[in-house]
Amino acid sequence: MKTNFFKNNPSIVDTTLRDGEQTPGVIFTTKEKVAIASSLNDLGIEEIEMGIPSRGVKEINAIRTVTEQGFRFRTYTWCKPLKRDIDAARKTGVDGINISFPASEIQFKETGKDLKWVYETMPKIVKYARNYFKYVSIEALDVSRAKSESIHEFVSVCFNHHVYRVRISDTVGILNPISTYKLIGDLTQAFPYIPLEFHGHNGFGNATENTIAAIEAGASYAITTVNGLGERAGNAATEELICALSLSVQNKEKYATKYIKDLRSYVAAISFRPVPVFKPIVGEKTLLYGQDIKKTA
Repeated sequence: MKTNFFKNNPSIVDTTLRDGEQTPGVIFTTKEKVAIASSLNDLGIEEIEMGIPSRGVKEINAIRTVTEQGFRFRTYTWCKPLKRDIDAARKTGVDGINISFPASEIQFKETGKDLKWVYETMPKIVKYARNYFKYVSIEALDVSRAKSESIHEFVSVCFNHHVYRVRISDTVGILNPISTYKLIGDLTQAFPYIPLEFHGHNGFGNATENTIAAIEAGASYAITTVNGLGERAGNAATEELICALSLSVQNKEKYATKYIKDLRSYVAAISFRPVPVFKPIVGEKTLLYGQDIKKTA
């Protein structure tokens, strides 16, 4: 059996400033973005994904303002596989980019693309991006609805062109913890030397559970947002995954959980998305609300 080289030290990639801001009606000011990033830095989050530079100068400037704060985390942004998107990202000062490619038959029909196009385009766009970024990652968009052989072909192309990591996106939240574990487990066995990142959407309420299953199966990076913000039903919640990693998965406190309460409250206020009182970890009626989780466990 192959051993997954990256399994033992999973990292959180918070995308509140990208996917979180895709929540209908949610727009953060630059000042608010800096404040959120500062709290994520205090928490000890390893990486954050910020905005979509191709949206224009205002977005580019906001991302650059965050990157210029000198936070400890690594910074990423999101791009389509277009040179003009990469050129826009170059102006932000981020450490790396995530380039999104369609990966399911449904997405191919939607975009008018196919796997052949992926094979032909990815090498060129990755080579171009490497001229400007140390970390170039690929997102397999909607890959959870792709056929198994197509998934392996997609990751194989990424591996052959030495991308930094591959994002496995459950774009519509169709997976469950068992199917997530099987998908990620199969991929980590087949490709033990390429890091996998799991992006779980909450379409059926399984985002955090699926993300935990992905980590247990060998994913080394997990996408989350504060309070589970995001388009449609949202994403895996940063605060839930932090506490799960600390108490349920690794049994070691890796993050400064004392900062969760204030961050939760701030994001809820500026997004105009109140936190339900019984929401896990951060609801006013839950055990771990604003507590040191080692003392309340």
